[in-house]
Amino acid sequence: MSGQTSLNVSIVGAGIAGLAAAIALRRAGHVVTIFEKSAFAREAGFAVSISPNGTRVLNSFGFDYGRAKALDCTKVEVFDARSLEALVEIGLDDHLKEMQAPWVVLFRPDLHQELLRLVFEDDGRTVVPTLKLSAKVVSVDIESATLTLEDGSTYAAELVVGADGEKSVVRSAEGFKGTGAVGDSPFKIFRCMIPTKEFEEDEVLRPFLDKKRQALSAYTDGIKIMTGELQDLELGYLRLDETGSPKDYKDEVLREALLSESKTYHPILHRALSKAKNVSSWDINFSTPPLHWTRGKAVLIGDAVHSMFPTTGQGACQCLEDAAALGVFLENLDSKADLAGRLSLFQSFRRKRVVAVHATSGFLPGQESRITEQMAKLLPGGKPLSSPVDTIELSNR
Repeated sequence: MSGQTSLNVSIVGAGIAGLAAAIALRRAGHVVTIFEKSAFAREAGFAVSISPNGTRVLNSFGFDYGRAKALDCTKVEVFDARSLEALVEIGLDDHLKEMQAPWVVLFRPDLHQELLRLVFEDDGRTVVPTLKLSAKVVSVDIESATLTLEDGSTYAAELVVGADGEKSVVRSAEGFKGTGAVGDSPFKIFRCMIPTKEFEEDEVLRPFLDKKRQALSAYTDGIKIMTGELQDLELGYLRLDETGSPKDYKDEVLREALLSESKTYHPILHRALSKAKNVSSWDINFSTPPLHWTRGKAVLIGDAVHSMFPTTGQGACQCLEDAAALGVFLENLDSKADLAGRLSLFQSFRRKRVVAVHATSGFLPGQESRITEQMAKLLPGGKPLSSPVDTIELSNR
């Protein structure tokens, strides 16, 4: 790092994208301050799938999978939710050897805690980042890289990284007009976490669960199941009913709504869902293809610039890719005058990759025929995907 120009960087948001960016930019020799509006009092507790394109980044950070209680995934499978007919079954052993990286599933708070450890680990060479909690950013001047907080205080830097999600304050700043807008998808999603012990003590569900060890299991129009101390069950449902009215289920009826929406599913799946005690409903949003990732002295990463469907599980992986790429493109700056050019290169490099992943983010392996001709034009070589293996390899290469 001898002779490198160091930047003062403000990162807005301390989720997966923000923490990963802090790690990458710190290792590139920059001084980082992270602004997080929450107090980290409660983390969203759901499963996160990280395929090899994401774990390669985690590996480069020195991520400790044991600390994060990561579970290896060695198979991807898709079933019909009503009949349990197997539609796609792909063993990943050869694929993972080729990728030279694992495919893991983690409890999101465990992933977050391990990233936090890496952010603040003293390596004796670089400046440990500063994290400001309960620091809500309300406006950003991207030309001067100045943040204004809710309490009226201001912070000036030399670069602002917008890692603040779909409702990004950084993206709403003057100068980012024309960046992909976030819209509602036709679907919402029920989410619930159920102790694995409850499955293992059920004589019907125990053999069903045993078949899912180390498998990422998805069901068309249905749930996905992972193994570990907790089962992450997610069920997508249409946002509008038959009359076109929104399905605004109240908290007290979410469990009953979950079971109603799944009443046509196979009895085993319905039995699994009936174990849920606490159910939440989440909006699913997506952004139009991003036009601008960077303007002035600001750059957007993660959901702030490319919110996508959760079907392929690439949201977190693309956050990690963004962070790693940003760190690479901002290494070895000869002078601060180089920043604009480096950010432009970062945008060009990431857009080509993300547009393809974004276009296919709503399709499970085996649903390649549903990818439109227009979407196919965005894929490498402008060629449609021809098999479930193509779908998996598109994300992991």
